[in-house]
Amino acid sequence: MTTPSPAPSTADSVPSAPDSAPAAGADSAPHAHAAADAVRLHGASLASDASVARTAEVFKALATPSRLRILLVLCQGESSVSNIVDETRLSQPLVSQHLKLLRGLHLVDVERSGREAIYALKDSHVAHVILDAIAHSAEAQH
Repeated sequence: MTTPSPAPSTADSVPSAPDSAPAAGADSAPHAHAAADAVRLHGASLASDASVARTAEVFKALATPSRLRILLVLCQGESSVSNIVDETRLSQPLVSQHLKLLRGLHLVDVERSGREAIYALKDSHVAHVILDAIAHSAEAQH
């Protein structure tokens, strides 16, 4: 299992704005350009009914603070269930239940080594979604 590389900072993950971009101070401009670039890159497949429904299920799962805490632990690298329990201060049965749901949504992978289960994020997209959402929430507080 490969550990996803750390997500780049927001500044690193946003493409450079073209020369015709709004003047500095238009905070949403870089984000709007990044979103437009993503739509151009992935085309109409982003807007299919099935894709939108799957995405809604992912965001529904992410609406639980406990699951976000688990995913934040995994953003730092692969982890055993016992380490996730220690880091999140959630009960082991609750962590296992959340991990099962996250596996079903293809957000995390698991490798078993004897009796121990080691979890990791499925890919770097998951880390980007989580870390970008946290950064957005922090920006919104200011």
